[in-house]
Amino acid sequence: MKEKFIKKALILALGGFITKILSMVIRIITTRVIGVDGLGLYMLVLPTFNLFITIATLSLPTAISKLVAEGTRNNKKLVLGFLPIAIIFNIFLNKIYTRKEIEYCESRGRVKYQHFAARFAAKEAIFKAISSLLKDKYEISWQNAEILNNENGKPEVIFKNISKELEEKIIHIDISLSHIKEYAVAMVVVESDV
Repeated sequence: MKEKFIKKALILALGGFITKILSMVIRIITTRVIGVDGLGLYMLVLPTFNLFITIATLSLPTAISKLVAEGTRNNKKLVLGFLPIAIIFNIFLNKIYTRKEIEYCESRGRVKYQHFAARFAAKEAIFKAISSLLKDKYEISWQNAEILNNENGKPEVIFKNISKELEEKIIHIDISLSHIKEYAVAMVVVESDV
């Protein structure tokens, strides 16, 4: 019994060590080797990289550790069952939310999904509120509108990578988010020069 525990602990420690080494290699490469062109390419790859980071933070390592520690026979089936769900969930997260939004919501612990839902509702409300200002409905994407809280905790909309023309049309945006266990709502008021 004691030998099994030590063996499983060593396997988990080795997995953690390999993860840390890979993380260190990535950081060294991005900070020392690539130049301006390389940094641009890195930014193209960053959404995929964020996908793998998010997969790693979905409690899969904890769940796998628990399964290994319990020594059940269906470990492989359970882990492979979690993987497609985690991948689909992370593709959705990285398509809709910016890195900062994901970090903020993940930091909220047990109520993180309420914060994700409120930001999703806010993005929907923003798109509807500015729809009359758009030439084309594809002019703006989910990640162009970032919702972050200011130092006082008030949510604010930060537009990223939008056209100069659209930026000049939008004078001010007020946003309000509210959420409870099963519901989230957002209200957006846009002041424009049109």
